[in-house]
Amino acid sequence: MPNPVGKPYKLTPEKQAKILDLLEQTGNLSASAAACGVTGRAVYALMAREPDFRKQVDDAREKACLKIEQEMIRRGLTGIEKGIYYQGERVATEREYSDKLLLALAKSNMPHRYAERSVAYVQNNFSVDDTSQRAKERLAHLLGIEGGDYIEGEIIRADDEN
Repeated sequence: MPNPVGKPYKLTPEKQAKILDLLEQTGNLSASAAACGVTGRAVYALMAREPDFRKQVDDAREKACLKIEQEMIRRGLTGIEKGIYYQGERVATEREYSDKLLLALAKSNMPHRYAERSVAYVQNNFSVDDTSQRAKERLAHLLGIEGGDYIEGEIIRADDEN
């Protein structure tokens, strides 16, 4: 449904409820809004104006995420039945598990054990004219080296004792 320029969409309570229901099922706000004949932009505008609606959207998104996680657990731990076919006929089944989904859950729930680690090396060929502590802290933050000390063009992390 096209929206005349400058005229706000009327998101009735019924449309809001439908958007929230679809969002809970799909996890996709733009698609949920489109299915109700409005744009995602209109929904985001309403969220900005109505804190209660924003909370309902956040709750619906959380419920969608929980459903996704439950399905990941089911496919990773319980597995799904897949048919085995011979000459076009189903002759047996086998249970297939998803290692990728299980690993994604492990990374999410146990990042200290399974998250991918990356190391960034920064050459010290930069200069900072502002030598204030705030500038040094900001630089460390931008480089992703929180809690480090800035020494002569280098950021030294407390755990980098080598």
